[in-house]
Amino acid sequence: MISHASNILLRMVGLVLVLYVVIIASLVFFIVPFFFVLPRVCLAPYFFIYGDLKVGEAIAASWHSTKGHSKSIYGILIINVALALLFITIIGIPLRFTLELLTQDPLALFVLYLSQPKKD
Repeated sequence: MISHASNILLRMVGLVLVLYVVIIASLVFFIVPFFFVLPRVCLAPYFFIYGDLKVGEAIAASWHSTKGHSKSIYGILIINVALALLFITIIGIPLRFTLELLTQDPLALFVLYLSQPKKD
């Protein structure tokens, strides 16, 4: 069980490193495409855990599933940033770190929504 957990942890670290390279490269080389790449790959960690996928498969699943849903993802990200600013400025830093996990739930729920079979 510990070896399985360490295997998943190492794969998750690899996924996060690949995502950082992709996002930073899109920001440094092409500033405008960054705004198209970010919402398409930001759900990869959730697909990685939910679908038990490999790094490339998780990024591909995120890329294909988020097609046409960029506005929804940006809405969730904007709400997360607004909540983070609220917690930092008004409530304080210790409580913000406590409530950090609560702001990640909408993205996880969105992955579950995108993973459902499409109804015609």
